[in-house]
Amino acid sequence: ASSSSDPTTTSSNDSSDKSPHDPASYIPPSSRKSRPTGSSDGRTCSLYLAPTQDPASTDMKEGAKVEEQSKLSMGVYAGTDLSPHTRLAYSDLVIPIVEVWSHIMHRYAAPAGTASSSPSDKDNAELATRDALDVISQGHHGIDYHMAELLWEPRHFGGVISGTGYDSKALAPGLGSLVRGGVVEGSDGPEANIGHGQVRHERAGVGRGDPSAGSFTYYHDLTTYATKPIKAGDELYEDFGQHYYSARAQGGASSAATGPPTNDSMDGSVDSIKDDLTKKDKAGGFLSGLWGVVQDSPVGSFAPKVFQKLSDDLDTATADNATPSAPKFVSKGTTHHEPEWLAENGRCLDNIRSAESNLEGAGRGAFATRPLAAGEVIGPAPLVHITDRSLLDIREPLPPSSDDMSEGALLSDTVVGKQLLLNYCFGHNASTMLLCNVGVGTGYINHASTRSDSDGLEPNAEFRWSSQAGLHNASWLEMTPDELDNERSLGLMLEYVATRDIEPGEEILIDYGREWEEAWEEHLAKWKPQPGSDNFREAADLNEELMGEQILTIAEQYDYPYPATVETSCYYHYVPRTDEEEDASENGADASSPRIVRREWQPGMETDGTNLRACRILNRFEHENGVEEYTVRVLNNDETHHDALVPDDERLVVTNMPRHAIVFTDRMYTTDQHLPNAFRHEVMIPDEIMPESWRNKHL
Repeated sequence: ASSSSDPTTTSSNDSSDKSPHDPASYIPPSSRKSRPTGSSDGRTCSLYLAPTQDPASTDMKEGAKVEEQSKLSMGVYAGTDLSPHTRLAYSDLVIPIVEVWSHIMHRYAAPAGTASSSPSDKDNAELATRDALDVISQGHHGIDYHMAELLWEPRHFGGVISGTGYDSKALAPGLGSLVRGGVVEGSDGPEANIGHGQVRHERAGVGRGDPSAGSFTYYHDLTTYATKPIKAGDELYEDFGQHYYSARAQGGASSAATGPPTNDSMDGSVDSIKDDLTKKDKAGGFLSGLWGVVQDSPVGSFAPKVFQKLSDDLDTATADNATPSAPKFVSKGTTHHEPEWLAENGRCLDNIRSAESNLEGAGRGAFATRPLAAGEVIGPAPLVHITDRSLLDIREPLPPSSDDMSEGALLSDTVVGKQLLLNYCFGHNASTMLLCNVGVGTGYINHASTRSDSDGLEPNAEFRWSSQAGLHNASWLEMTPDELDNERSLGLMLEYVATRDIEPGEEILIDYGREWEEAWEEHLAKWKPQPGSDNFREAADLNEELMGEQILTIAEQYDYPYPATVETSCYYHYVPRTDEEEDASENGADASSPRIVRREWQPGMETDGTNLRACRILNRFEHENGVEEYTVRVLNNDETHHDALVPDDERLVVTNMPRHAIVFTDRMYTTDQHLPNAFRHEVMIPDEIMPESWRNKHL
């Protein structure tokens, strides 16, 4: 769904008739900080997370075998009738994840450069490279298989997310991770009935000079809305885009059990594949560079087949607007459960909503929307299990001239940071396991404890393993991390439970654990603001301050520069030049210079985040009626889709561009997420609920 389809009405459990993007529509005045009120309809739950099958069926009975448990699936269901444009549940956050490709290749391919003549080392190197190529050939563009299935292209969220880094993806916990895939009307399968709005950028009062800067995502208020009437009990489905379904129709991901690919059925020559791949990767050159790495590896003989598959996937695996980065489960048929069944077998998803936390520097928090009794489940937290926590390490890139790079490595072994996602995961000091929370709104729940001053607040909730059949595979608690590494789905779930009665509008708080608290106190003791923090301004600041104001041309910016951390970007949809444009294009300074192609801007392009790309302001023209239009040069971004890249031999100049089609975006690696001293630590799993089989660090 494009951002132009944003909802204009709120759901049945929201008493306001204001725009859902207006904070005043759901955060009323308060004697302290702004807090949300409870549901207008009392106890009615509008959305449930529930099994797609009846828990009484064979596969869901308590004590079912692991392989049977692994077949379980869950979906999101309407608890009440929902009309088109109704806002579903409440807004949620979006977490950027950076350098996805490089880090998955480091995990699998780095051993390919092992400099050893011993057969065992060589065999290990070959196996590692085969693992890497298997990941590529299956189209798993993520930090791990089942995590990758939940990742989205940042451009899907209206072009608001910027500055996160090369090859960034985004995790959208909540409905962005839990809703299953549907199709457009008239296609084979369940019809999509929901869509997303834009995400919003907000620092929640935390400046770059604060110790908590960069420790939580600034992207939130991701709204989901009904695109057609939905009856109570119906499952929700989202359309992931035509490109995505085309990829699935061609066979989707191949099984890892089939072994490495061979050259037997390779179409096209090595050179033609490499050339095609290079054309599709002008933005960063990563894939074409990877070609050389793999071709020279111990299993380079089957590299052409892999890259032919990857080249094809680039054409088909990316969705139009909704863009999961890897295959996400597409339902084969619709499911329906009666509301009474959902109340008994599901978990309510609208008990909490976000607002600015009562804790200083904590960003946003989670607040109760209705009375919650002691012992009542506040919200479920389905978990993505990561068996190797080093997957969330950020490593220093190797220079292209590095000897290690030529031998197969892409990154050094030097860890320079952690992914922001770590702060939204659970872990334990005795285990390599991480469990990342993709529940609805539960990522907003903050820390408080009785061990230290939490602004006078104490925990009023805790988390425990779910007891709900069909939503949690209890058998997985007996498996080892190595065994869990073979499970490719969501199967574990925690639940947040009230430890006392909680009133509507009260903030939900849990204890993150002693280790987390000690790490935070150590961070405060060592923390110093980065140089320039007092004067730091980001794209969101300029977009707010200069809304509707003139944008300076590149000539004017020599004397009055914008902050070095931002750049101008324009909404423009590029299509390859036609034969007529080829004839009409202008030669550059000489025959070898890029050709200059001139086009006029067309209305409607500013409604789609996929069209946002870097641009340079060449000229500004004011009409007699005072309306300003701009002439710009349109450039490529690292996030520009391969079929929308301006060719190297073309210089694209667009005229008549209106002011509202030009925005400021953050340059890569300049946001608070990349601060070298940003706090990173997982929430600690208490000893009493930590499975013994997961305690593998002593090994």
